[in-house]
Amino acid sequence: MAIRDPILASQLGEFKKRHAVISRDDEKAFEHFVNYFVLSSEMRPRDLLTIEQVRKEVHTGGSGDHGIDGVAIFVNGRIVFTGDDVERCAGGDRDTTDAALHFFQTTIQANFDMGKVLKFLNGVEKFLSHDHSNGQNFNGIVKERWDANQCLQREKGSTLKAGQPTLNLYYVFAGYWQMPYRDSEWWQKDPKLDDGIKTTLRRMNHMFAADDKNPIRFNLIDARRLREMHDNVTRRRVQASDVNFPNRLAVPDVSGVEASYVGIMNCKEYVDTIVRDDETRELNQNLFMDNVRLFLGYGDEGVNQEIANTLQDNVAKKQFMLLNNGITIVAEHARVPNNPNLPCEISNYQIVNGCQTTNVLWDNYEHLDDYTYVPVKLVITRDTGLTDMIVRATNMQTPVSNFQFKARDDKQRDLESIYDAKSKDESLLEIHYKRQISTDRLRVEGPHNRYSYPIGML
Repeated sequence: MAIRDPILASQLGEFKKRHAVISRDDEKAFEHFVNYFVLSSEMRPRDLLTIEQVRKEVHTGGSGDHGIDGVAIFVNGRIVFTGDDVERCAGGDRDTTDAALHFFQTTIQANFDMGKVLKFLNGVEKFLSHDHSNGQNFNGIVKERWDANQCLQREKGSTLKAGQPTLNLYYVFAGYWQMPYRDSEWWQKDPKLDDGIKTTLRRMNHMFAADDKNPIRFNLIDARRLREMHDNVTRRRVQASDVNFPNRLAVPDVSGVEASYVGIMNCKEYVDTIVRDDETRELNQNLFMDNVRLFLGYGDEGVNQEIANTLQDNVAKKQFMLLNNGITIVAEHARVPNNPNLPCEISNYQIVNGCQTTNVLWDNYEHLDDYTYVPVKLVITRDTGLTDMIVRATNMQTPVSNFQFKARDDKQRDLESIYDAKSKDESLLEIHYKRQISTDRLRVEGPHNRYSYPIGML
């Protein structure tokens, strides 16, 4: 059975080509693909699993898995495979233990299969049951993880946060599902979800959820969401450690965010944070994927040239933080110590406003000094709706046409991905679609021709 979604099919094809150990069978390869990218999207970049680990230690397969195609256990942020791993990662008897269980059911089918979902949920129920006889019904990887979970409950149950691990259930299929809700209890409200599934989830939630504030997370992942996870890992997976942001002020009680901060950063240290590596000093362009515009370049009297002139003036550059609107960064994860003098760590972050300033700072690095600062706003959230609002609000200070905001539209992203996927086919003409542009005209470029169309035609 082939995947109907052309972008997802291309991503799976590249995955199989890049990793020789992955099965040539699309159904099994898709299970590895799902296990790897879904888990990776939940993990910090420094803790990412290898494909080989996923293949050997997460993917189940075979009889006796009871509908569970993958299972992973994390203790204090690290994956564990055995009871000995649990002991090593859990810490002392007085330390609080943070644990999470991840279960996967995957199908390459385009339709939502209620029977598969119910079999999967019943299998997870047996895994979590306190009836030890259930453990004897599992085979292979599932049985090994069952043993590790029993060790976790037996040895560290008293130190577990809320008395239970966090439970994450993933049903992944290659079709489409319109998701009107984004909260953890969406499945209780979605009218399209079968009542039998809702009843089973409610029962599991009552029996196994850590607490009322941390219910079971039942994640329905369709082709579109899986493609986003793939892009997050392969293109947006950016981490910055040792970020010096000492002049920051925490913004209290902002709805929809984990935390947010405003302040100033030294310009040299800011540029050091965003280069791809210390040797090449190349600017990491993946940081601007959620921006509505790419770098506009310089003009004789353009704003970017004025920024450069300021940075090249020994007096004016000390006033830079007063003259510039600054940088807005949105991150999915962050570790921000209470002590402002300690460095921060941010993961999966995007520069959603400040692309022009960032590029000019990078171009003029040799002119920056210890007294050149830039205003910075850091928002930690996984709410894409809020991110869209931040992008629109922070990009309204300078002229941006409504057409340019289309750069973040899902249809524009799909077109860009489709053209990129097709361009990898050597039998087809290489054509790229650029959704982020510097004018109100779209450029479609091929090897022998270049065309320019007003965006309003799209």
